[in-house]
Amino acid sequence: MPNSFRVALLFCALSALLCVNKTVYSAELSISQKNYLKQLNRIQLCVGPNSMPLEDIVDGEHIGMNAEYMALFQKQLPVPIKLQVTDTWEESMNNVRTGVCDIIALIAETPDRKAFLSFTKPYVTIPFVVVTTQEKFFVSKLELLEDKKLGVHKGYAYVELLNRLYPDMNLIEVNSRQEGLEKVNSGELYGYFSGLHLAGFAIQEGNFTNLKINGQFDELAQIKLGIAVRKDREPLVAIFNQLIDAIPDHENDRINKSWRKIQFEVAESYQTITQISVLALILIIIFMFWQFQLR
Repeated sequence: MPNSFRVALLFCALSALLCVNKTVYSAELSISQKNYLKQLNRIQLCVGPNSMPLEDIVDGEHIGMNAEYMALFQKQLPVPIKLQVTDTWEESMNNVRTGVCDIIALIAETPDRKAFLSFTKPYVTIPFVVVTTQEKFFVSKLELLEDKKLGVHKGYAYVELLNRLYPDMNLIEVNSRQEGLEKVNSGELYGYFSGLHLAGFAIQEGNFTNLKINGQFDELAQIKLGIAVRKDREPLVAIFNQLIDAIPDHENDRINKSWRKIQFEVAESYQTITQISVLALILIIIFMFWQFQLR
C-alpha cells in the first residue's frame, strides 16, 4: 500500500474519530446562546431534597443521580450552575415561582405548572407504582383503587395527574415518603403512590419489611422528569435540550447502574398472574372433560 494512501487513510480515521467524539460529548452551543448565558452570569438551580436515589441536599451539597447529570451539564456551560439550598420540594417550587431560582430540575410537566414554567425534554424516567403491605394482591389498574385510602406526596406532579384521571379517588397528602410508608405499614392507608426507585430506597432505608412494591399502572405507567425553566428565562429551554441530547449513552448507563441499585421486576408479577390463570384454565378444561366423560 503506498505511503500516501496510508497517510490519507489515517487522516480519515482520525477525522472520523474526532467527529464522533465531538458529536457524543459536545452540545455545540451557538454564539448567541453563550452570550445569553454570560449575561445571566450564573444559573440558579433548585432541586428536590430528600428524594434519594434521585437527589438530595446534604451539608449544602447536591448528591444523587441528578447531581451527576448537573455535573455533566456544567462541563459544557460557560457559566456556573449554583445550587439554591432548600429543605422541601414546596420551598423549591416557591423559589422558582418567585424568581429566586432560574430552573428546577427533575420535575414532571403538568397543565398547572405550564402556566408559569417551560419544560425541557425528560432525561430521567421512573415507573409509577403503589406500595402496600405484603398480603395485598397485585394491582395493574388505578380504577381498582378508587375506593381505597391512598397516600400521595404533597406538591408532586402525580397528585395533579391522578386528580385529573380519577377526581373521586381518596388521596391523602403526606409531607414525606417516610410518613406515607409508616401510614401504610400501620394500616391507616391502603397504599402509597410513588416513583419506583424513590419507594424502593425509602423501604430499604426505613427497614419496612412488611411493605412491597405492589403494582404499576396502565393509565399512568411512568413519570418523565426533566428541567423546568422560568418563563422569563425561556432561552434556557433550548440550551438544556441540547445538553440533554448530548449526554453520551455510556454516561446514562453509568449513572443508572450507579444509583438504581434497587431493581424491582414488576413484570414478574404479571408473569406469575398469567401462569396462574393458564393453570386454572387447564384445570377447568380437564374438569369439564372429566364431567363429560362421566355422562
